[in-house]
This record gives sequence, structure tokens and C-alpha cells, in this order.
Amino acid sequence: MTDTTNTQPAAGTPDLGTGTGPQRRPARNGTIVWGMVVTVLGGGVLARALGADFDTELALIVLLVSAGVALVGASIVSAVRRR
Repeated sequence: MTDTTNTQPAAGTPDLGTGTGPQRRPARNGTIVWGMVVTVLGGGVLARALGADFDTELALIVLLVSAGVALVGASIVSAVRRR
């Protein structure tokens, strides 16, 4: 008689419930910051379309400086945590 019990999961099937599956990595800081930049730009375009009046050049300067500070700050925090 042959043994028909298969202890190995089929290729490509997820490992359910054992906790030994692939670990999910946290989102990268750059991804979060640039996602926020795109969201703010979209909000600015929407505000302009609805009739809001603001200095576009100044808003873009503030947005890019803020994104730069956030990227550098997140890099420093990440480097400190790794130590």
C-alpha cells in the first residue's frame, strides 16, 4: 500500500496559520512622503478648480521644502533606530 499523506503544501499555496510565511516589510519613508506630495498637489489642483486663490509658486516651494525636510528627517530617524 502506498502512503497518500502529503506533508508538503503544493507549490504556490500560501502558508496559513503557521506564522512561517514571508514577512511583510514596512512602507518606505520615501514612498510615504512622495505619496503625500502627490496628494497635496491633487488637493491644490482641486482647490484651484473650485476657485481658491493662492500663490502657486510659494505653495510649491513650501511643499518641496517640507518634503525634503521630511525625507532627511526620516532617514536620520531610521539610521538612529538601526544602531
